[in-house]
Amino acid sequence: MAESIVPADFDGDGDVDLLRASLLDDRIDWYENDGDGNFSSEILITSNVEAPWEVFADDLDGDGDIDVLSSSQDDDKIA
Repeated sequence: MAESIVPADFDGDGDVDLLRASLLDDRIDWYENDGDGNFSSEILITSNVEAPWEVFADDLDGDGDIDVLSSSQDDDKIA
C-alpha cells in the first residue's frame, strides 16, 4: 500500500520518476521512468523505517542531486 507518492527526476535523465513510501511494507522505493512513461520494478532506497507516512524529494544541499526525506510514524523518525 502506497501511503505517499512523489514525482521527481531521481536519475537526472530528464524524465519524471516516482518515489513511494509503503506503510505496510516498511519500505521507501523509487521507480525509474524509461522516458516513454513505463516504470521499472521497485528499487529499494531503504527498509529501515517503521510505517513510513510521507516522502519528499528536493535538492536540499544544493549539489544538483535529488535528496529524499521521509517521516515514519511507528519509529517517530525523520530521515
